Amino acid sequence: MRAHIQRFFDRLSLGAKTRLMIAVMIVATLAAGGLSHLLLAALKQDYEALYGQHTLPIIELEWIKEAYAINVLDTLRDMEQGVLKTDQGQEVIALARSLIDRHWQSYQSTLERAVPTGVLGLLYRETLDLFAPSPPEALFDSTHLIAQTEMRIDRVDHLLQLVSQKFLQKETEAATALFHGDLYPAIKSAETHLGQLIDHHLESATAQRAQTEQFYQIATRILVAMVVAIVAIALWVALIITGSIRTLHRQLEEEVETKTRALRDLNAQLGRRIEREVKSSLEKDRIMYQQSRMAAMGEMIANIAHQWRQPLNALSLLIQSFGTKHDRGTLDGAFVHKQVTSGLRIAAQMSETIENFRNFFHPNRKAQMFNLHSATREAVRLIEAYLAQDHIRITLYERGELCLEGFSNEYAQVLLNLINNARDVLVESDQPNRQIAIYASGCHQGAQLSARIQVIDNGGGVPETIRDRIFEPYFTTKHQSQGTGIGLYMSKQIVEQQMGGSLSVKNIWHKMGGNKMQRCALFSITLPAAKRRDCGSEATDGGNASLCGGRGGCQGADHADP
Repeated sequence: MRAHIQRFFDRLSLGAKTRLMIAVMIVATLAAGGLSHLLLAALKQDYEALYGQHTLPIIELEWIKEAYAINVLDTLRDMEQGVLKTDQGQEVIALARSLIDRHWQSYQSTLERAVPTGVLGLLYRETLDLFAPSPPEALFDSTHLIAQTEMRIDRVDHLLQLVSQKFLQKETEAATALFHGDLYPAIKSAETHLGQLIDHHLESATAQRAQTEQFYQIATRILVAMVVAIVAIALWVALIITGSIRTLHRQLEEEVETKTRALRDLNAQLGRRIEREVKSSLEKDRIMYQQSRMAAMGEMIANIAHQWRQPLNALSLLIQSFGTKHDRGTLDGAFVHKQVTSGLRIAAQMSETIENFRNFFHPNRKAQMFNLHSATREAVRLIEAYLAQDHIRITLYERGELCLEGFSNEYAQVLLNLINNARDVLVESDQPNRQIAIYASGCHQGAQLSARIQVIDNGGGVPETIRDRIFEPYFTTKHQSQGTGIGLYMSKQIVEQQMGGSLSVKNIWHKMGGNKMQRCALFSITLPAAKRRDCGSEATDGGNASLCGGRGGCQGADHADP
């Protein structure tokens, strides 16, 4: 049997065992509580029964006995001896008859009310009979005795009426004879029966008290046994659950160990995979960065070719002048010296142009402090002539003296990417007054001093359908032969990953060299800055307020309307 129970519990889950234990505890607690409540109910019913069935009836019967002894017999003796007048005695006897009748009716009503009624009373009686055998039924049966007593009370009342009439009729001797011959023995008989009723109630109360005491003893034993059983069952189920918890804990430890080994292997695989992906991503970024620089180099070479066109023409004319002078025979030392000087000056200008572009493409290996406005002016100067051939005017507005810590060439590359992007849009647009404006100034973001560079063009803004995608790699609206779609992506990577800043775009309404508001694209670069005087040449103020000037915060352009 024990083995079957053990197997049954082993098949149950931990949750089922816990619920079973809780159910057993609840049922046992309810049973103990029910029995305790029954004991309290028995105590209450016992008190009510003793008081209602026996104490109150005894009180009423004692009142009747006293009424007979004091109010009736003593009054009749006083009337017989002449101590009390007839009319006064009649009043006392009438009052005594009324009191006796009232107490007798009250006695009978207490007997009717004393029996417990309702569900609780029925449960009490049934439980009492179950645990404690009832005394003999005859012990509680007082019907015959009550009937005999009532007959004697009625006879006493009848005789009192006769005696009272004799006294009223002044028949003192007849009244006295009736009193001593009939009434007095009747009263004594009624008192005897009343005493028997009182004894009967006392015996019934004693027997019922013994029955209740027996019930209490048995119920207390049952309650103690139930409490012991509850504790034993709870301990037993708790031991079973504890064993199950130990088994489950051991299984969980084994499973955790297995999962841990699997997770460790998976982490190692993921680590190797992440390392490969990081290397691949870095390689892709390096390739994209190289492509971006190559694209910028191609544009710069075109710019060099444009800037060299005029000096080359001048050198061609200078060389031709030597042949012309020689043919005419007018070639002299002064002319040769003059032309050589002019040729060297032109060669120096061309060399300076090459040096400027060589510095641009020379990569920075270490972050260093550089002047914001000097780097901005240098980038603008590199591309200014290239923009002029497309009839694009570029204007630079500067304010304050700011230094940045980072890579000046990368910053210049970002700025040139943004300017070239604006140039492509303006070339494709039908805007007759093509303009690019660059605002470079300082602003505060809380306690942090920042540099804000804004590039604005009046090419009509960025279409809303592509504005959120223009910084994605290889996204371009140009033909494949005209663009790779990595310029803006690399610009954002340089600004945010290498220089710790941010690059964003939005459309605004802005005045571009006139009073008419135009829809423009605004590319905004924010970089952490330091206010120092030893990072380069002094910046100049172009006489125009920056879009984020002073300490007003980095909130964007005036007249901005996203």
